[in-house]
Amino acid sequence: MNGSFLHDATHPYPTRLLEIHRDKVKLVEHLAVPPLAPRSPYAILSYCWGDGDTMTTTSANLADHLGGFPWMALPQTIQDAVLVCFRLGIKFIWVDALCVLQDSPEDWASECARMGDYYSCAVVTLSALDASSVHEGFLSSRAPLSTARLFRSVWDPHGYGGHPEIWIRQSPPTLGTVMLNAPLSRRGWALQERVLSTRIVHFAKSELLWECLTCSAQEGLTELNDHRQDCSNIQYSAHGAFAIWQRFVVEYSTRKLTHPEDRLPAIAGLARILAERTDSPYCAGIFGKDLIELAWQEAVTGNPPALAPAPSWSWARPNSRVKFPFYDQDRLVSTVDARFEGYDSSILHGCLVVSACFRKMSGPWNVEIRIAERAHTTRTHMIPPIRKTGCECKTAVVETLVYALEIAPHPANPDCWARVNVHIYPYVEGCGAYGQKYEFRDSTRSVFKLV
Repeated sequence: MNGSFLHDATHPYPTRLLEIHRDKVKLVEHLAVPPLAPRSPYAILSYCWGDGDTMTTTSANLADHLGGFPWMALPQTIQDAVLVCFRLGIKFIWVDALCVLQDSPEDWASECARMGDYYSCAVVTLSALDASSVHEGFLSSRAPLSTARLFRSVWDPHGYGGHPEIWIRQSPPTLGTVMLNAPLSRRGWALQERVLSTRIVHFAKSELLWECLTCSAQEGLTELNDHRQDCSNIQYSAHGAFAIWQRFVVEYSTRKLTHPEDRLPAIAGLARILAERTDSPYCAGIFGKDLIELAWQEAVTGNPPALAPAPSWSWARPNSRVKFPFYDQDRLVSTVDARFEGYDSSILHGCLVVSACFRKMSGPWNVEIRIAERAHTTRTHMIPPIRKTGCECKTAVVETLVYALEIAPHPANPDCWARVNVHIYPYVEGCGAYGQKYEFRDSTRSVFKLV
C-alpha cells in the first residue's frame, strides 16, 4: 500500500488529519496540495469510545495538538491505529475524537455532514472490531485455534513413499458470526462507517478480516468470497435503494448510541448518498419518493422508549427497534402525496405536508389517513379460525392490506398533527366482512401538516 494508493484528487482532504511522524503525531488543518501534485492517502479509524474520559481535541487545546504530541500520549486503540499506518507507510489518519472539535457544535455539525465522504475516500478503514473501549487497543497476542496432529511424518530415504506431518485445526467462525458478536457492531455510528468504507481491515481477537467493494475474506479461511457479506452495495435503482435503506434502518435501530440526539446524524452520510442517487428529497429519516416508510412500527412493546429529537412521523423519534411493512415494489403502492417543509440542513426537523384520503376514528379528535396498500392472494379465508367474522368466501381470494396512519392534533400547535400509530387493515373486494377500505376510498382527500 506504500505509494501504490493515492488520495482521490476530486475530493478534498478532511478538515483535519493526524500526521504521523516517527516519534510523534501532529494535528494538521486544511491540508492543501497543488492541483497536479500526487496526494498522500489517509486511513480512518472505526472504533468504540467506551465509557470514561478519553483524549479529545477542543478549542482550548487545538493549538497544542497542532504542535504535536508523542504516540504514547494517545489512548491504546488510537495508538495501535497509528502504528499500523506507520508500518504500512500511510502518513495520515482521521480519528473523530481528535479531528473534530468536541466542544464546538458548529464544527461538529459541519464535520458530521462530511463524514460519509471521509470514510468513502479513505484508502482503508481500520476497524477495532473487538475493542469495547478506546483504552483497550486491538493489537495483542492471539490465542491460537485448537489443533491436533492427524499423522506423524514418515520419511522414505529412497523417495518412493512417506508423507509429511498433517495437522487439523478447529474451523474459525464465519465473518458474519464474528461481526454479529463484536462490540463495534453494537455501536450506532459504526454502521455507516462500515457501509461507506471502500476497504476495511477488521482487527478481531482471533484473526484479521477483510472487506472491500468486491469481496470479503478471512485470515483463517482459504476461500475468497466474491461479495461483501452483510453489507450490500447501495444500488442505483430507486426501489432497490429504498429497500436497502429500510434494511439498514432496521439493523441500525438495534444499535446503541451514547447520545439519543445522534440517532439521525449517525446515519446522515448514508442518507445523503441515497438521496443523491435516487434524486429524492430526504428529511428526518424519510425519503419523499418512498412514503411507504411512514408505515414504520416499533418492533418491541413494553415501557415507552426514550424519545429522540425528531418529528413524530419519523422512525427516529422512539429510541427503540423499528420495523417496516413487507417491501415489494410491485405490490406495495403508496396512496399519499406529500412534501417536506421547513426542514434545515441538519435533517433533524421539518414538517410533512400530506394529501390523503382519511376517516374519523371513534375518538373525538383522531383521524386515520391511508398511506399505502398491498394486494396478495391468500387461502386463509377458507380456514374458519383465521377467517374474519362474517366472511363467506369459499375459495382463494385477493386480499388487500390497507396501511393507515393514525394522527392526532398536536398539543402545542393546533394547526398541526402528530403521528400516533400505524394500523394495518385486511380487505377483500366484494366481501361484506371487510368494509374499512370503502371508508377510505369514498372519502375526499384532505391536507394535513405533520410535525
